[in-house]
Amino acid sequence: MMTKIDDIYALIEDMRQHFAWDQSDTKAFIVQALAEEAQELFHAFETGVDQEVTDELADVLSYAFTLAKMYEVEIYDIIKRKMEIVKARDY
Repeated sequence: MMTKIDDIYALIEDMRQHFAWDQSDTKAFIVQALAEEAQELFHAFETGVDQEVTDELADVLSYAFTLAKMYEVEIYDIIKRKMEIVKARDY
């Protein structure tokens, strides 16, 4: 049974294969693209246009999911681990 996360991965992989990005992208390229998209997300937030924010958020998430796949890590597992680390901090 596929989960929503599996569905997201499938959508991203379909697009990557369509443009042959799955053959050319490197981890370094994805990290750079993720940084650029995060900056675009920040700019969209500053403009206050909700549709631009959600479009840029989709780009950020797509690159993040791609990077997770390249590193062969599960999104749930890495987020859960990080949340445990954050909860243990004193704020």
